[in-house]
Amino acid sequence: WAVAVNIFFITAATVAWALALREIFGEKKRLLYPLAILSLSPLFMPITLWWASAIQVFPLATFMGLGVYFTARYVLRGHRWVDLLAVVGVYVIGLLFWQKSLLILIPIAFVGVMLTQGRTIAAVKDLRILLASLTLVVVIYVPIYLYLTRDGDASNTKLLQQRGVVESISFYIAGILDVVLPSFLGGPWTAVDNPAQRFGGSPGVRTLFFVLLAVGGTVLALKFRRRAWIPITMAIVYIVVAWGLVFTSTRYDILGQY
Repeated sequence: WAVAVNIFFITAATVAWALALREIFGEKKRLLYPLAILSLSPLFMPITLWWASAIQVFPLATFMGLGVYFTARYVLRGHRWVDLLAVVGVYVIGLLFWQKSLLILIPIAFVGVMLTQGRTIAAVKDLRILLASLTLVVVIYVPIYLYLTRDGDASNTKLLQQRGVVESISFYIAGILDVVLPSFLGGPWTAVDNPAQRFGGSPGVRTLFFVLLAVGGTVLALKFRRRAWIPITMAIVYIVVAWGLVFTSTRYDILGQY
């Protein structure tokens, strides 16, 4: 049953993001590329091998995609209440699966601002009902979660552990060079056969190619797309927050970097 549930949520995540991308960009064949990365990326292999992790990560991807989808509908179709309720409902259901679904708020907020006409401050004001509703969910959820988990979990996980500056920089650089950048071209390519195994580092020449490709793509996007800074900033914020929660957790000391 664990395999069936994981396959269901892997499929659901792909469908959810297909709906979201189509709502934002229209029906375009090139959208198949990010969907292929999402559904076939080796990044998800360790997660799939560990079903207890998969039952958290893939629902997160599913409800994040649905959250972005209904946010796009809310912005592009005239702030309909049905779409607002759908965004809030998806957010709440996602939180029932995993507390890290709180991070869904990041892409929802950035995508909402990106699709709203006008300056950033005006866009935030235009989204005030949506953002206020989701903030209310966070305000209600966090105290309840902290109360219910006040005795800790089975592994006595602790968050926000102090880390050194050099160690922190090394963690993020290694993650970006060895995991994030290769993933855009179908990597990482290191085979893994257990959930705790790490992805190996890329050869120097390949890493240099990835860096040049990423920098060049970013420069071109900022030059030719007026609002490209919004999704770029969204990705940076999400990586800093999501990875930071892992990096400063005591589980990082046990499970390792990836």
